[in-house]
Amino acid sequence: MLKEQQQIQKEYLRNAYQDHNLVFALDDGRPIENKVLYRRFTKFIAENNLPQVVFHSIRHTSTTYKLKTTQGDVKSVQGDTGHANGQMVMDVYAEIIDQDRMVHAQTFEKDFFDSGSLLNAFSGTNDDLLYEAPEQLQSKDVVKVLHLLQNDPQLMSQLLSMAQVS
Repeated sequence: MLKEQQQIQKEYLRNAYQDHNLVFALDDGRPIENKVLYRRFTKFIAENNLPQVVFHSIRHTSTTYKLKTTQGDVKSVQGDTGHANGQMVMDVYAEIIDQDRMVHAQTFEKDFFDSGSLLNAFSGTNDDLLYEAPEQLQSKDVVKVLHLLQNDPQLMSQLLSMAQVS
């Protein structure tokens, strides 16, 4: 809705519209003073019965969401959010990226060890490996991993010893 209103203003004012590519701008496109923006934000929260938050938390939420949707692509998020460098993003948001890594590791561990049947596939010879994996585990990623293990006996041996499979 806001973007549509801005487009109408751009068309109406033509060259008089100062397009700074801002989300929140005055009717002529110029930046809004932070005091004015804060008052509008506070009024919006009150009118919509929303919880009180600090305006800056929107930036934090946006950065967090962008990190999650880009699967931790710090450089693209840093450029998009205007942080001076990627290290600043890492310093502030490293916990979010680490949480995602932990979730991915837990998901892999659960899928790998809880199924039991995948471990049973390792009990055969390497030649049988791809064919013994149960149907529900034949996703592209699992097939890639199994293919990698099939073609690297040393890696397979290390994995089996880590999983304590004899």
